[in-house]
Amino acid sequence: MNHKIKDFFSFSRKDRRGIIVLLFIIILLICLNYLLPYFHNDKQYDFNNFKNEISEFEQEQKHFSDSINNKKNYKKILTPFKFDPNNLPVEKWKAMGFDDKQINIIKNYESKGGKFYKKNDLKKIYGISDEVYKILQPYICIPKNIKPEKSKIIRKLTPFDFDPNNLPVEKWKALGFDDKQINIIKNYESKGGKFYKKEDLAKIYGITKYDYKILEPFIKIQNSKNNTKKSNKKNLIIIEINSADSADFIKLKGIGTYFAKQIIKYRDLLGGFYKKEQLLEVYGMDTNRYLMFEKNIIVDTGNILKFNVNTVKFKALLKHPYFDYPVVKSIFDYKNKHGNFKSLNELKNVNLIYDEKFNKISHYIKIN
Repeated sequence: MNHKIKDFFSFSRKDRRGIIVLLFIIILLICLNYLLPYFHNDKQYDFNNFKNEISEFEQEQKHFSDSINNKKNYKKILTPFKFDPNNLPVEKWKAMGFDDKQINIIKNYESKGGKFYKKNDLKKIYGISDEVYKILQPYICIPKNIKPEKSKIIRKLTPFDFDPNNLPVEKWKALGFDDKQINIIKNYESKGGKFYKKEDLAKIYGITKYDYKILEPFIKIQNSKNNTKKSNKKNLIIIEINSADSADFIKLKGIGTYFAKQIIKYRDLLGGFYKKEQLLEVYGMDTNRYLMFEKNIIVDTGNILKFNVNTVKFKALLKHPYFDYPVVKSIFDYKNKHGNFKSLNELKNVNLIYDEKFNKISHYIKIN
């Protein structure tokens, strides 16, 4: 019996080497388990500078808003008198109590052709609040002979019978178009754009509805039958942009492989489009190219992917193109302070989410 037990616990030279190697490996693994944290450092991000900048920005916004909306302060600062805001000298604006920033905004508006046709037009200038306008309104005197730009456009254009397709630059100038408008038209043509019917000219950026009303009787498009067939054939293509793939997008006029990939890439980032005009946000897309296929696309908003704002992670929301860091931080700060959102409209109470921003992001948010 003792002999059998002794044989059971005896090892050959090969067995002993194997046991030694196995013990060495076990000890090595145990050591690595304790030493591994010293070789791996979690990457940490310092958001202190970002937080300080946001805090300063919010304080500046609050200070600016308080100073703008404080009617009593303006009553003390403003010293209004009867004035015509059109081409009013800088000294007159200063005499009324306007600061350099406000005056620069007004003069920049005038330098780009802006005019004040009625009293309410002054209210539209950035930096002039409702309270300021109420103080100034009784003193604004705009001559009745100032009319909208419509009359200028009528006097400027000298129309004659013409075909807008490949019309020489000299002919466009003879009609009364400026260099900027002509460049837009020629750029549209260089990308394959054509005018199949009169209404196509009205879609060109820079041609107002008043321009078109004047020109419409004089537009004579040649080979209208052939163009109508081409136009009808093109109009048969209808693409739903939230479900289309690259092969579908390439069928659209002006869209090649590059733009098809860019559209799908941006669509994936957004989670889907809620309106056609969002395609203008795609990198490289311009108005002329968009007008080539605008009638051939539709949007199904039922395919949009939405975030549950009460459960979404900070980094996941930050990846969306419409949510930058300050906005995401404001949302989470509000949620930490007030608890989960009860309705979409409650997002309007968050700092940095103004009406225009809310109208964009509300399509990608849901509340559960």
